[in-house]
Amino acid sequence: DLMDIQGTRLWEEEFTCFLKHSAQKECDDFVTRQVKNSAVILPVEMDDFSNAQTFLGDLLNQILKLTKPSMSMYIEPMSGWFDAEGCELLGLRFFELLESCVGPVGMACLDSLLVKFITEKLKRAFKGLRILMDARFLEQIEMLNTALGPPTSLPLLGWSSYQLMATLPHMLWEPWVESLASIGQLQIIRCLINLKLNSACKVKARAVCSALDGIITLASSARDKMWMGNEKENCATKKYFLHELSKQAALCGFCVPLRTSYLIEDPPPYLGRCASMVTISQLPRYVLNTHLGTLTSHLKTVSLDFSPVVIGLGTFLKQFHPSYLMEYVQYMGQYVRITAETCGANHEHQKGAPDPALEALKSISWMMFFCKHMEISKDVVDSCIPPSLIAVLQV
Repeated sequence: DLMDIQGTRLWEEEFTCFLKHSAQKECDDFVTRQVKNSAVILPVEMDDFSNAQTFLGDLLNQILKLTKPSMSMYIEPMSGWFDAEGCELLGLRFFELLESCVGPVGMACLDSLLVKFITEKLKRAFKGLRILMDARFLEQIEMLNTALGPPTSLPLLGWSSYQLMATLPHMLWEPWVESLASIGQLQIIRCLINLKLNSACKVKARAVCSALDGIITLASSARDKMWMGNEKENCATKKYFLHELSKQAALCGFCVPLRTSYLIEDPPPYLGRCASMVTISQLPRYVLNTHLGTLTSHLKTVSLDFSPVVIGLGTFLKQFHPSYLMEYVQYMGQYVRITAETCGANHEHQKGAPDPALEALKSISWMMFFCKHMEISKDVVDSCIPPSLIAVLQV
């Protein structure tokens, strides 16, 4: 104070530079690994940070290990990951401690890394889907689509229409489903990071004032440049302004990961139907846990965790036109209605076949979780599955 040296500010500036350098280093290393493995379409482990060179890399490596979809279970009401014995592996307490150590800048740097990883994983998933949907598969899915009819109707052959799915090579799709689970895992981590940033900025006036000061400075600078510059310069100024504005928003946790568009691609054919078929093929792996209010698996070493798979699938569909989300919900609603009709008709249950009543309940649980996080309106859900039907099935 006597020498008028702002030690705290100098420390914060140096620490911020260190964190940003670490994030850039890990991002560059990640891109290098992707280039080396470019021939592999759907690698099981794309995010191996075991040899990380920075603090952020080591931190991210531990987070990804603890939240791995095949080894943990994310329980939304408790905002944390748990093992098969019910012990918490990672939760909000960790993110509170992390924010107190690295501050908003460190959390934002970690979030920026996750954005890069999700983008790359979505690109790989899209490329992999294009390869899986070869001419033979498209022919099969077209036959299945014809047999099932439009989503507002019920198939003439009833539940047996879905037996055509047995001809589809599901094992080839397992790596693709794993990639969706990995995307969902990163999305959930992003959600908790942004939740913590948002809650922290509400109680830390200093962080809010800093963000507001940055926004005001950017707005004033952009206004002056656009006032003085030509049209081409104005366009560049707008892009810079929006980029810097998004950085300030990230510091305050104003980003909504589940609304983010990570890439722009033309959708493959039958995307909604294909997504519903993948979902139906995954349902037998789960059981409805009424205590936790979610789908769980008895064999955690085999099945992927329910939550990241659903969120990963929703994130993938969200990269395309909103109509594909609606199609998916409608096709799943069709499946729920036909399984419910099978229950009501007292069809003879074949040995080894899934129980229609349980399938209907699991499908509803899957759909409700999906619609909640993908922000599908209640009117759309009710048009696909009447509330009265849900009430009857839950009795």
